[in-house]
Amino acid sequence: MTKRLLLLLAGVVTVVILAACGSKSQEDVVNELQKKMENLKAYKVNATMTLQMGEEPQTYEVEVWHKEPSYYRVNLKNAKKDQSQMILRNDEGVFVLTPALNKSFRFQSEWPKNSSQAYLYESLIQDILEDDEAKFTATDNHYIFETKTRYQNNKMLPLQEITLNKKDLTPVSVKVMDPDRKVLVSVDFSEGDYNASLDGKDFDMSK
Repeated sequence: MTKRLLLLLAGVVTVVILAACGSKSQEDVVNELQKKMENLKAYKVNATMTLQMGEEPQTYEVEVWHKEPSYYRVNLKNAKKDQSQMILRNDEGVFVLTPALNKSFRFQSEWPKNSSQAYLYESLIQDILEDDEAKFTATDNHYIFETKTRYQNNKMLPLQEITLNKKDLTPVSVKVMDPDRKVLVSVDFSEGDYNASLDGKDFDMSK
């Protein structure tokens, strides 16, 4: 074996060792997500959600505002049908608003903590943390988790695939599947500000 070939092989081995040292295990990523959850104070995020449960797919533009401990503003807009609806949680309770009809409905609920929510970052982290049997894959740019869902009727939608940015662990996409692994709900995140400046007034009913 020539000296040049030995040097080349040594270089390859070094690269492999460095790559292995730089990669994170499932446990490493889960621990980082736990810290993310603890430090997540407020964020704004935009996404596109597609439902495949009817004859035709229904697509919604989703805008989420969240401020700790329990303020939420989720705006869902179906551009094709010119329909919009908002879920609002503040100190007064949980409300569903329909702006076009100038109507609001208040209900007693632990939402969103009582179930999985594919468009809420902290809910996705919680799904990962609570599933001891979650499957984990790392690609060049992403970490992918396959977890059980926490839907109240999770027999219909028992599984989900959560894709996170490798760089900062922010969400890229979510695919919620039926028992046959057919995707019935998909969420694609387009942009987000995970250090947003929000206060309680941003979640006021009148605003």
